[in-house]
Amino acid sequence: MDPTARTPRLSPAAREATRAQVFALSDTAIVVTSADHRVVEANPALRTLLAMPEEEILGRPLLDLVHPEHRELIAGWLTGCDAGDVVPLHVDSRFGRPGAERWFTAHGHAVTGADDRIEAFVLTVTESTATHRLSGALASAHVDMASLIDRIPLAVARLGPGDVVTQWNPAAEDVLGWSADEAVGAPLRALGEGSAGIRARTLAGDPLDGARLAGITAAGTPIELKVWTSAITAGSGPETEVVVLVVDVTADVELDRSLHASEHRWRTLVQNISDTVTVLDPDGRIVSTTGQVAPVLGYPTDSWDGVTFTDLMHPDDVARIGPLVQQALEAPGNAVTTEARVRHHDGTWVDVWAHAVNLIDDPTVGGIVLTTRNITEQKRSEALVASQTAILELIAGTTPLDAVLEAIAAMVEDHDEGAQAAVALVEGRRLRPRAALGRGPGPELRAALGEVDVTPALHARVSGPHGVPWVRHLDDPETSDTMRPALVAAGVETVWWAPVVPAGSDLAVAAIVSFHRDRRPPTPHALRAAEIACTLVSVALDRHAAVTELAHREMHDALTGLPNRTLLLDRLQTALDRAHRTESEVGVVYVDLDHFKLVNDTYGLAQGDEVLSAVADRLRRATRPDDTIARVAADEFVVVCARPGRLDTVLAVADRLREALAEPFSPGGGDLVLTASLGLALSHPGVDAPTLLRQADAAMLRAKQRGRDRVDVFDPDMQASARQRLSLAADLRQALERDELRVVYQPIVDLATGGVVGAEALCRWQHPGLGPVPPDEFIPVAEETGAIRPIGAWVLDTALATLAPLVQPDAAGRRRRFEVAVNLSPRQLDQPALAAAVAGAVARHGWQPEDLCLELTETAITDDLDLASHALLAIRATGVRIAVDDFGTGYSSLTHLQRLPFDTIKVDQSFVRGLGEPGGVDRATIVSAVVGIATAMGLESVAEGIETSAQLAALRELGCTRGQGYYFAKPMSAEELIRLVRDEVNLG
Repeated sequence: MDPTARTPRLSPAAREATRAQVFALSDTAIVVTSADHRVVEANPALRTLLAMPEEEILGRPLLDLVHPEHRELIAGWLTGCDAGDVVPLHVDSRFGRPGAERWFTAHGHAVTGADDRIEAFVLTVTESTATHRLSGALASAHVDMASLIDRIPLAVARLGPGDVVTQWNPAAEDVLGWSADEAVGAPLRALGEGSAGIRARTLAGDPLDGARLAGITAAGTPIELKVWTSAITAGSGPETEVVVLVVDVTADVELDRSLHASEHRWRTLVQNISDTVTVLDPDGRIVSTTGQVAPVLGYPTDSWDGVTFTDLMHPDDVARIGPLVQQALEAPGNAVTTEARVRHHDGTWVDVWAHAVNLIDDPTVGGIVLTTRNITEQKRSEALVASQTAILELIAGTTPLDAVLEAIAAMVEDHDEGAQAAVALVEGRRLRPRAALGRGPGPELRAALGEVDVTPALHARVSGPHGVPWVRHLDDPETSDTMRPALVAAGVETVWWAPVVPAGSDLAVAAIVSFHRDRRPPTPHALRAAEIACTLVSVALDRHAAVTELAHREMHDALTGLPNRTLLLDRLQTALDRAHRTESEVGVVYVDLDHFKLVNDTYGLAQGDEVLSAVADRLRRATRPDDTIARVAADEFVVVCARPGRLDTVLAVADRLREALAEPFSPGGGDLVLTASLGLALSHPGVDAPTLLRQADAAMLRAKQRGRDRVDVFDPDMQASARQRLSLAADLRQALERDELRVVYQPIVDLATGGVVGAEALCRWQHPGLGPVPPDEFIPVAEETGAIRPIGAWVLDTALATLAPLVQPDAAGRRRRFEVAVNLSPRQLDQPALAAAVAGAVARHGWQPEDLCLELTETAITDDLDLASHALLAIRATGVRIAVDDFGTGYSSLTHLQRLPFDTIKVDQSFVRGLGEPGGVDRATIVSAVVGIATAMGLESVAEGIETSAQLAALRELGCTRGQGYYFAKPMSAEELIRLVRDEVNLG
């Protein structure tokens, strides 16, 4: 075995259980007597050996069970122990009734208590009747030796010359493990080192007589043996042999060791236990005490003798404890448990837990056993934990920070007698003290704390380890001169400062400051309370910071740091309430950045965010300190002008905002010029924040509709228009289901021949209540609400279906070339299956793809160039033609024309109007340029809005190939158009 290996050990509970099992199950008889020598315990082995029932053994004097010839010896041993000569007993004796005595080997020990007084006697008894009988048989030499050895129940071996085993009985096989075949003829091995020379020693007149030897079994297990040897003459020859008798006493040895260990353990426990065990007489007078009294109440042990326990109890607790004492005295075995305050040796009162058991009828006790324990620190700790829990609940709730800090200061005072405590927050170079209402340091001390100049050097000096107080006395040189007069006036002698230092920082953010009128260091409990208080302050500050940050995030835009819509409405309502009281006005400026999506598409979202942040900074610089700036959408900002909010003031703010945005931005190193559409609204009686914001938004939308990069002021007509648009939107959602929509067609004419070569499909709405609704009113509403998607699909399908007769093959299989143009909304471009849907409609109604032309406005292209490019390329791949409508009115460029798959350019009617009239030179130049671009790029040019012959002549002269307008024909039904085409009516 590795000598360095750690020896496994049983737990105390396991050892105790094992000892109880050893006592009950041991083959060795065990008897325990009281100090007056009467039997109090006898294990089953003893009762079996004596053949006596337990009731005849218990309570009898030990000497009654001892054979008369040995009583004097054992009585002398008992008397000697009682006289202080405590020695072990080892004797062979006879026990039992006369005439039925049996031999036993007895070992006795006296058990002493803490004061060395004998409390009990323990005797272990092993029957040796067989041994004595064997010895007699050997001495008589009248017995057949071999037969005798085999029959006796004890392990016996016979040794011949050389210590060779000549006989090995069955009992030896059982005890030592070697079989007779293994043992006979071989030297004796069972006695280990003691086996050598055992025969020679016995023949030399020195036999073993119950000698203790360390033996070993055949399996290698160490055992404790008791050995006897005797020389005999063998019956078959003159050689002398030695008989060895062996008894396994391992259990006896273990029991002895266990008894000694138990005695030592209990003696140590009693001497070192923190509780005090006291025996009271029926009158409550202290008879005896064990344990340590000094740690509990500070009294020397002998100072309690003769004292009545109620003499030490707090007067307020005596009346409560009296009935409990009477309850314990009512019957033997009654037990009561309580807590009380008891006077400490130093005069203070301490909390004591007490448990009393009535053992007056127990002759070994004869009183009330009272166990007491000082629980003062436990009670203080419980109170501190309760205070800590209550404050943590405040922190976790909605309690304001100052109220939490005041509760922490009160906790410090509750756990440090005589303290006046405050929590001082370090704010810049000043301290802001907080103390519980009606408690803590007085106003002079708080004011003095607030006047301390927390310089960087002082801040570093007072930022010691978190929660560890440093103590300063009034006469210390380091005591603040600012504080000293207030300390003297308040009678303060000592100041404790416990810093609150956040994790990862070296500087305190707060401190627990405690003032004391006496000169003393902190108690351990006060130190613990200060440490917990500092941690609670740190948690409260972290919680407050987190809540404040979350509240800020909830009310502010993450990108720009500006207030969001929620905070804007709150501040706007506050401004309106104030304006109502002061009879003033509030102005709102709604700012929308024009075409900002192009910035993101061109430079990317990251650069777009940088531009938005730069816009926010410029808006801050352009507004007044009292104005509120908010970001309410991706590219929309709102400015609230509260003081004053007159129209001229708000207009001036709007001008400054536009000037601030006029300077180019530099995303990704390039130059970017932004414009903005601004809407202004002024407050009026009865308006609330959401309404005023909507009015400014309506004005901004009007500015966008009028061409962007301008300022519009809200008027009531805008609001009426907005309500009308909402009503139209609601009705438009059901217009298709109610069959209120219809399609009309305006012919497209070849300007060279005057023949009809196509038609543009136009949607019309016959409202059941309003009558005909102009397209320029309901189409924008359909765009905004998304209703344009189903309406656009319906117009396409209807046009292809109703005009299909124009393109059906004739009897010879020939098809007429006729082009139908259908408007495509930008809201339809984001439909993934748009190209497939168009191709399906074309095939379903028998059209050639090239006879369908989808028209898309220039504005729709510039709003989302990538989306438009992807969708139009997919449509063009089906063979369908594409036209750019209202060319020249938007922000498209030649690059867009090259990039996108256009087949036709339609010249907006705003350029056609005025052609052929005096002063129409500019328009003619523009139309000429557009037609020239179309011709150069191989595109068809179509002029819209032709209303006079002069315009027609001018367009022909400029080279425009196709046109449409009231000069040729007004929009008509499908039937009229089909008849017009079939009759080959010339409209030129």
